[in-house]
Formats: sequence, structure tokens, C-alpha cells
Amino acid sequence: MTDNELLLEISNIMHTQLQPIVDRLDQLEERMDRLEARIDFLETRVTALENRMDKVELEITEAKTLLENRIDKSELEIREVKMLIETQLLPMQKELSAYGMSTYRRYEKATNQTESMEQDLHILMRVVAEHSKELSRPS
Repeated sequence: MTDNELLLEISNIMHTQLQPIVDRLDQLEERMDRLEARIDFLETRVTALENRMDKVELEITEAKTLLENRIDKSELEIREVKMLIETQLLPMQKELSAYGMSTYRRYEKATNQTESMEQDLHILMRVVAEHSKELSRPS
């Protein structure tokens, strides 16, 4: 056998021996391509999720700020109402209560006087009626 023939034979043997390895490497390469595509898809989805989370965080921050502002405003209004009650309404209520009590006492006194006068009037009417009978009788 010549050197060329020998080299050709070695080449065929090597090709035959290495073909399963080449096939497996091709399969591995295809799998790697599929894995890379899946990873790219996952990276895209993760990026989309991160963007959505950023938006949600921003909305939550805005809502929190809005609520805090409303709470602060409500607390201020409550303090103002409390001050109004303490400085204006309570003194007015005390004055009205005092006025009401003095009016009640006057009416109570007047009612007692009226009742007394009514009793006196009844007595007077009986006396007048008796005197009228006595005067109208012939003696």
C-alpha cells in the first residue's frame, strides 16, 4: 500500500470513528440553540415583568403620596373643626344653656303665680256667687 492509500484509509477510519461524535456535537449544538432561544424568550418576559413592576411601584408610590396628602388635609380640617367647637360652639352652648335656665326659672315662677291666681279667682268666684245668692234672697 502506498502512502496515499494508507492516508486515505486512515482518513476513512477516522471519519467513521468520528462521525458519531460529530452527530452528537450537532445534536448538542441544536439543543444549545433551542436553549438560547428559550433563554432569550425568558429574558424578554423578565424584562417585561420588570417594566410592569416598575410601573406598579410608581403607581403605588403616587397613590401613597395622594393618600398621605389627603390624610394630612383631613387631619388639618379635623383640628380646625375641633378649634371651632372649642372656641365658638362651646361658649355659645354655655350662653344658650344659661339663657335657657334663666328663661325656665322665669316661666316656672310665672306658672306658679298663674296657678295661685287661678285658685284665688275660683275662691273669689265662689264668694261672689254666695254673696249674689244672699243678696238676691228676700230678707
